[in-house]
Amino acid sequence: MKKLILFLIFHIQFSIFSFCNAQPGTIDSTFGVNGVVRLTINPSLPTGFCRKLIPLPDGKVIAAGSSNDIQGMRITIARLNNDGVLDSTFGTQGITKTAINSSMGNFSYCAVRLANGKILLGGNASIPGFGDCFAVARYTPDGIPDSSFSGDGVDFFPVNGATFDSFGYAIALQSDGKVILAGTTSNGSNYDFAVLRFLANGGIDTSFGNMGATVTSIGSNNDYCYSMTVQSDDKIVLAGTTYNGSKNVFALARYEANGLLDPTFGISGILIYSLGLNVGHSLSSVVIQQPDNKIIIGGSVFLLTNDDFAMLRFDSLGVIDNSFGIAGLASIDFSGSGSVDRGRDIGFQPDGKILLSGESLLFGSSFGLARFDSNGNPDNTFGNAGLVYLNLEPGNHYGYSTAIDVNNKILLGGQISNYPGFYIARFNSELVAAINSEQQISSKKLFVYPNPTSHAIFINVSTDFGEEGDRIEFKIMDVTGKICTEKLLNFEYKIQVNVHYTPGIYFVQLRNENKIATQMLIIQE
Repeated sequence: MKKLILFLIFHIQFSIFSFCNAQPGTIDSTFGVNGVVRLTINPSLPTGFCRKLIPLPDGKVIAAGSSNDIQGMRITIARLNNDGVLDSTFGTQGITKTAINSSMGNFSYCAVRLANGKILLGGNASIPGFGDCFAVARYTPDGIPDSSFSGDGVDFFPVNGATFDSFGYAIALQSDGKVILAGTTSNGSNYDFAVLRFLANGGIDTSFGNMGATVTSIGSNNDYCYSMTVQSDDKIVLAGTTYNGSKNVFALARYEANGLLDPTFGISGILIYSLGLNVGHSLSSVVIQQPDNKIIIGGSVFLLTNDDFAMLRFDSLGVIDNSFGIAGLASIDFSGSGSVDRGRDIGFQPDGKILLSGESLLFGSSFGLARFDSNGNPDNTFGNAGLVYLNLEPGNHYGYSTAIDVNNKILLGGQISNYPGFYIARFNSELVAAINSEQQISSKKLFVYPNPTSHAIFINVSTDFGEEGDRIEFKIMDVTGKICTEKLLNFEYKIQVNVHYTPGIYFVQLRNENKIATQMLIIQE
């Protein structure tokens, strides 16, 4: 009866929120069908995993993952228009499926967009004679396999030798455009963290790590790396879990830009962190929060009676940041002791608020989305006391990816176990749009133009933000929070800045004492 009452209360609240379209956390009915895209990949085969969403500067969205067909699992990429309709100009009627070296098992867990608009999907493939190997597939901006990469657009990498399995879960770019792929590899008796770098035309970059790859044993048992981020100084942070003999605990490793462990982080580059003897740990995501290269890891922890969404924040040396959440831990529970909640992906809003997506077993299984302020406190203005859940149909829901699109809407991508395709939902936020079809909308304190741009911007700053002669902090950040430009300026009402960056979505930010203003910026090719 208690669950039924909670269910009715939530749906009454959700209906009220939906009526008021400005309420952050409500479903965006202008996207797909009632805010949801059900993207059928193979109608007769019920397997499809949407693992990564990449918003594009023109409002379109890349959805990447894996799907099944009669010949096995295939790396899969699709592109949606801004309204959620499949973009028929991309790939084959909007979708491209790829097998690597005739493999029956091809899985993609991550994706990244390059400076030239090409798209890289990372994962693993079961290669005859090699077992599961790190694998990548590269596509042109229009979704065609890129033949300039390894001859056919794909490549695979046996990390620890031909007989040991490897699984690629995370992909990222360094500032010079070099691509890092990370995950987990077998050493013959258990699993270790692994990271490698490959060349622009395919093949291993032997100048990185130990002849192209670095394998790190965190503990004496299984170590699983699920996520990676690259700092503004090109240092590489890997995150996951290690088994300490009784349970999984959080594990991180940081490397120099060349793939060698960074001795200034944790203990000789490795950090193992446990929340207590009776607390279970599950980690899926890691991001860098600016300024100061603070590290946030996200996933779930077992607190008291069930798993809850959780994040922890560490300083740049790997010391827990007690100013975040409660003693470094930010957590949120969908239902008290009534369900298992698993966080999987962290995203930043341009105003610094933090999103954590995943799933909850409240009332069966649902997509889950939580929002926190920049210091790890649940944001009660979002959804229902900081929480939104979306139960769409029977089957287990898995919320793998979250992102902010060009109009500051919140995207959530994932899978439902009984449906043969990708699921993508879009939610409203209280943030104003950066652009729309009719006009540019700007921050009240900050006006950036031209927007979109390809080379330079002007920034008009309102008179209530400061006075001439004041020192202000200026930054441009990408969608991961990585700083692209940072400097101190003398306050002026009009600022000109060159912006020769990779095409994509960025954020311009000015800070003056306790005042802060942020505006989205679109860089075009």
